[in-house]
Amino acid sequence: MMISSGLDKGFSMIWAIVKLNLMFIAFTILGGVFFGIGPAFQTISDLIQENELNYRESTWRLGFNRWKANFIKGNIHFYLFSALFVLVSYNLYLSTGLQGLIWLVIDFILLFVGLLLFVYYLYMLMNESSYDLSLINLLKLSFVSIFLNFGVFLKIILGLVGIVLFTFSMKGLLVFGSFSLMVLWASFVSRKNRELIDGKLTYEG
Repeated sequence: MMISSGLDKGFSMIWAIVKLNLMFIAFTILGGVFFGIGPAFQTISDLIQENELNYRESTWRLGFNRWKANFIKGNIHFYLFSALFVLVSYNLYLSTGLQGLIWLVIDFILLFVGLLLFVYYLYMLMNESSYDLSLINLLKLSFVSIFLNFGVFLKIILGLVGIVLFTFSMKGLLVFGSFSLMVLWASFVSRKNRELIDGKLTYEG
């Protein structure tokens, strides 16, 4: 009986991850990709924060409603960070042709900044799902969230790198899990940090 219950729970978790990823792809395509990807990321973040891995509660109708509500903010947040990430990536590309220790240090710094930006964006997704904040306050809260615990930051990075490497070896994950796993991993690892922030905000409120 315990084995059956464990298998049922395991299949439910897997299906929830697959369902969230399929939603991400569907809503990205619905927005013509360019205008869909940002709201799609915010939507699956909302569903994870609201229902965790309860796939029955995370319905397509609820997802579509969240996607519509997130359309403007989702695009603003995504392309704000995309512009910064492209700028960092371009400078990293230029610096790879140069030689010497100083340029190796610069490459390392730019790579770190790129990873930092991606984690920053994930924190913005999660904080946007949890709080009603202005863009400036959302940026401030997400920035502070990164440095609350450097160990959590490293765990998020290592998990994201693992997901990317695993995706390279199994391309089907792009359809069935990669994007939802990224948001889910960041949400899971940073939970205690966000609970600490939530408690502080509630106390001050």
